[in-house]
Amino acid sequence: MTNKKKHIYVEKKSKNSELVRLGRLSNDGVLAELSTNLEGLTHVQAEKRLEKYGLNEVATQKPTPWYRLLLQGFNDPFIYVLGLLMVVST
Repeated sequence: MTNKKKHIYVEKKSKNSELVRLGRLSNDGVLAELSTNLEGLTHVQAEKRLEKYGLNEVATQKPTPWYRLLLQGFNDPFIYVLGLLMVVST
């Protein structure tokens, strides 16, 4: 799981640096980088990009249910030690 988080962080960092780089470009530089012009894309160019990149949607995922969050709170070695101490002390 640590590798997954690390990978997401690296990916996020590279996306952020890419956005910063694009933000520093002039208007003409941005248009050249995106292979477009002030009039926008033609219908054919738009279809090609739709095929290549897919729909312009934000990725979403289902939120974690409350009961799973509650159970994950107990998945900690310290909780097990406290439980053991509670049993031993009674």
